[in-house]
Amino acid sequence: EEAVLVPLHQDVADMECIYSLNDVAAFIWEFLEQPRSLPDLQKALESEYDASVEVLSADLERFLEELTSIGALKETA
Repeated sequence: EEAVLVPLHQDVADMECIYSLNDVAAFIWEFLEQPRSLPDLQKALESEYDASVEVLSADLERFLEELTSIGALKETA
């Protein structure tokens, strides 16, 4: 099973910028279908995956920054 993320610009898919999501990235993407807080997301990752809090936090921060930079995610108040 594979998850892919295809950015849309003005309702048109940008087929040159397809992102293949690994299991953790797909978990995060699905978790964020509803607005969630960063602490809630971190707790969900800690419960789901056997990794150190430091590694999960660093990877999560990097992934969220990338999603934000490509316009796939935006921060809500």
